[in-house]
Amino acid sequence: MGGVAILAKMARGAPGESRAFRLFSTLAALVLLTLLWLDISNPTEFPPGFRPVLTLGLVVLGVVAWWPRSAREPESNLFPKWIHATPLCVLEMDGDGCIRDLNQAARQKFEWIQPQDSTFHFTDLAMEADRAALKAAMEKAFRSGLLEVEFRSGNGTSPRSFTASLMPTSFPDSPSPRVERKGKTAKNLIAVCQENTEERRLAREQDRLRRRQQALVSLSLKALQEPPLQSFLHEVTAEVSRQLDLEFCKILKYIPSKDHFLLRAGVGWNEGLVGTAIVRGGTQSQAGFTFQSDGPVIVENFATEERFQRPALLEEHQIQSGFSVTISSGSEKYGVLGVHSRQPRKFSPSESLFLTNASQLIGLLVHLHILMNDLRHSQDRLETVLDGSESALWDWDMNTQEIWIHGERWAEMFGWATAEGKTRFHHWKQRINPDDWPEVEDILSHHLEGGSPLFEARYRFLDQNQDWRWVFHRGRVVQRDSDNRAVRFAGTAMDVTEQVQSEEEKRRLQEELQRVRRMDMITRLAGGVAHDFNNLLLVIMGNTELLEESLAGDSTAKEHLHLIREASERAAELTHRLLAFGRGHLLKPLPTDLNNFIPKVLELVSGLLPDSVVTGFRPSPSLDSVLLDRTLFEQMLVTLLVTSGEMMTKGGHLKLITKNVRLDQSFQRRNPWARTGPFVLLTVEIGAQGVAQSLQKELFDPLFATNHQGVESLGMATIYGIMEQHDGMIEIQDKAEEGTMIRLYLPQADPIAGEFSHRRLEGRGRKILLAEDEKMVRDLMVSILDSAGFDVLPCHDGTEAVKTFFKYQSEIALVLLDAVMPRLGGREAANKILEKAPETLILFTSGHSKSSLPLDFLQERNIQVLPKPFRPQELTEMVEKLLEPDSGEEG
Repeated sequence: MGGVAILAKMARGAPGESRAFRLFSTLAALVLLTLLWLDISNPTEFPPGFRPVLTLGLVVLGVVAWWPRSAREPESNLFPKWIHATPLCVLEMDGDGCIRDLNQAARQKFEWIQPQDSTFHFTDLAMEADRAALKAAMEKAFRSGLLEVEFRSGNGTSPRSFTASLMPTSFPDSPSPRVERKGKTAKNLIAVCQENTEERRLAREQDRLRRRQQALVSLSLKALQEPPLQSFLHEVTAEVSRQLDLEFCKILKYIPSKDHFLLRAGVGWNEGLVGTAIVRGGTQSQAGFTFQSDGPVIVENFATEERFQRPALLEEHQIQSGFSVTISSGSEKYGVLGVHSRQPRKFSPSESLFLTNASQLIGLLVHLHILMNDLRHSQDRLETVLDGSESALWDWDMNTQEIWIHGERWAEMFGWATAEGKTRFHHWKQRINPDDWPEVEDILSHHLEGGSPLFEARYRFLDQNQDWRWVFHRGRVVQRDSDNRAVRFAGTAMDVTEQVQSEEEKRRLQEELQRVRRMDMITRLAGGVAHDFNNLLLVIMGNTELLEESLAGDSTAKEHLHLIREASERAAELTHRLLAFGRGHLLKPLPTDLNNFIPKVLELVSGLLPDSVVTGFRPSPSLDSVLLDRTLFEQMLVTLLVTSGEMMTKGGHLKLITKNVRLDQSFQRRNPWARTGPFVLLTVEIGAQGVAQSLQKELFDPLFATNHQGVESLGMATIYGIMEQHDGMIEIQDKAEEGTMIRLYLPQADPIAGEFSHRRLEGRGRKILLAEDEKMVRDLMVSILDSAGFDVLPCHDGTEAVKTFFKYQSEIALVLLDAVMPRLGGREAANKILEKAPETLILFTSGHSKSSLPLDFLQERNIQVLPKPFRPQELTEMVEKLLEPDSGEEG
């Protein structure tokens, strides 16, 4: 509004002035007012003091343009009304510096009282310390024109700061006296003053903040250098004390186990207290109260403090005020940072901010110190783990192609004297097995191009001793350049040689276990099939033979029946082999000396082997006997030798070796399939030009067949089952120089073992109790026995057989039982009968596995077994043999 008034008055003009002068004055005022408005709106765009200069220019322009010379009167105020209305302090001084006039703002700002003698000098407004400088500035303004000067006004306790813009001016019509100086007329001086007390205070505060920030930055940089914690804490307390201009500073560490604080570091305290002085915890002290609160705690005067008491440490040093904040290290509280003074004192927000930042810096350093200690411990543990796991850290600089490696095991592999060393990438590559490198290169390239998050590869590595070691390498790119090219790769490399060997052994054992399980499954199937076939074949063979006997003269019919019987007998032989494979064949074991047994077998196979195969036998003296079903074992051994000979396409030797061995637990640990104890070992040694390693897995495969003459199908497959029936074990081992070794382990025979002896219950009739669940088989056996003159009591299961026996016990001469029947099996029925009639003669028939009639059960009770299928004549002969008066004397 004042500016608008100035423009209006200038547009009208002062009396006696020309129109052009009025126009010029108006434009000048308009420019000055615009600049003044811009300075007020954007103070940061103009230099300090710009606003007083503009105002002073407006004042002078207004005086010159508007004030009519004729209107001035000596007794009136020199300034017009609009200058009195401006908020700036405007004063006019004469050539001696005495104040001639001042506006209303100046009167109020300087608390102006008109002096009696009207000789109040401008310098009297300034404090004593600034008057000489202000006077010198005024004299300089008289000589050189516009000048700006700063001074303070008021008393010493609360001085105010001003900036004065001094500009000399001249008023020819002024009634004031003129002073002649060196022949020139002296000029008056106008001063425009603006108070900047707050600005100066803020500047000083900003300067303190800057110095404090610089101090914190300097301390932070030192903290990054990992200085000793105690010396750094002492340096922090000294810097805090200096920046806040306080006598005392302290760092208290909280001791949870004792609930008190230890004076860890500080300045101003009596000698010997740092490191030993104790301040109690809880809320009864300033430190304890601060530690349990969230914000800073300020005590302006302990004399009026009611929240807590002044501890002995502060009383000893006559502390009157203090300020404390909590030090937090990570998620835990470390202690308290505090400053104190012997005088009551207030603390500003900036001081609170600085102390809080200092506490945070201390907390970070303490946390960093803890982390570094943990890191050192972790590094020690890592080195221990690396050494224990035979691993290494691997760091590849792809610009220099240098690889840094750390690890004891790898130092040995490279031949280094220390656990840490460097090599180059091409040296590393040269040690990788050439067969493994293409795959390693593909995996590495794929990862370096960003195709996979990790590089993982296992390969063979040549160590210092020229031995191949298996290495598992894992890592990733940790740095790429601006073009996304890999420049640094880091990871671990582990010696996994023992692990690979263990995996290979585990895989071998798993394959062995799978083979055993497969064989067990197939043998169970074979045994079940053979049992069902035996019953069917028994009916076919028995009825065929009975039919042959009933046909007297029809030679053509007899010929057909003869063919049927031959086919049935061959089918029976096949089921016999199935039972052998399925470990279900009922053995007739006899003590056997392999040294006498094997030459007969070699004589049998001599005509079946190729001429290029040379057989041999190396017996061991004093060889222990074994229990063998000689017929079955002979068939097995012939099959093994003939099949092995046919595989020896280039010829070679086929040697058999016997010896006594005792397998212990160490052998069992190496071969989990083995049992411990004394065995007779029969080794079949196939020469180096014999069985290929790839065929070893098929030797005992039930689906593996041979085409040799004289050995029926399933020949090789029965070997496994026959060895199992004899409680034996098989091991196959391939040796590059010695060839393939097939080892057959047979348990040594019990010296008291022998053939069965049979006894007859004298004085009984020839009535036979027959128990058979299959009706066709039961009817056939009844028919055969009836035709032979026996009186048969047929039963369809074991339960009926037991009841029938005790009903006709005194008449029954022989009990004929099928081994497997529903409700009550043959063995259970025999036990019930023998329990009350132990002298009863019992004969079993069986087409099932040996598990239904264990060998020890038969030997203990002197019971014979007639395997199914059998011919009618074989049944009658076996029955008559058991019932003959001298059967018990046969041996």
